[in-house]
Amino acid sequence: MERLMRKNPAMMLLFKAVLTAFIVSAILLFITSAIMSKSELSAGVVSTLVIVTYIVSNLLCGVILGKTMEQKKFMWGLYGGLLYFAIIFIFSLVITGTKDFNLFTTVKVLMICGLSGMFGGMIS
Repeated sequence: MERLMRKNPAMMLLFKAVLTAFIVSAILLFITSAIMSKSELSAGVVSTLVIVTYIVSNLLCGVILGKTMEQKKFMWGLYGGLLYFAIIFIFSLVITGTKDFNLFTTVKVLMICGLSGMFGGMIS
């Protein structure tokens, strides 16, 4: 894998942008949990804050990729959003298994991650 990264700097940039998105996600989710501990938020508000976290993180990932890539910026943003989703999806399956799997929610998060990453690439 390391050899692939050295031969293909675009892949390295993709992984760095996705890592940045995960760092932003961690910060935003920490803030969300701090708010939850100080007040009683409804499940709808928490769900909305998680979706906002997905959007902000993938938008930033798309902007980073769009700024560094010279062509097909929107596609690189989409790749970043899809990689972000794939990592979250795999961890979710490993941690919870398939017992709580909901196809509608999975497709919704896939669309949110992909489209917000693509939009970030477009506006960069």
